[in-house]
Amino acid sequence: MATETWSYKGYSAENAGKQYVRKVDYRVVTTEGELTETARGFVILARPSESDMVDRETWATEENIINAVKANLGDAKIAEIRADHAERLEEATVPNTWHYNR
Repeated sequence: MATETWSYKGYSAENAGKQYVRKVDYRVVTTEGELTETARGFVILARPSESDMVDRETWATEENIINAVKANLGDAKIAEIRADHAERLEEATVPNTWHYNR
């Protein structure tokens, strides 16, 4: 059974006001036994209205950031990442031999 771990490398935030978090660099690591597959990317988060915005120091927890990344990516992109990882992990567990044309 594969284990999926979401994390982020960092984020870009405004320097003034409530310091809106604009861009997040994320990573998804899927591990099965000794094998690991990694997907990396970034998302640009929609800027909330001033009245809905929460101060960065309060909002920028790992849970909130990862939830925002997943919401921004959407179900289809998350499914694509998972399918790609499953395919690559399966390929790595099946022995293959190259056969060259002479």
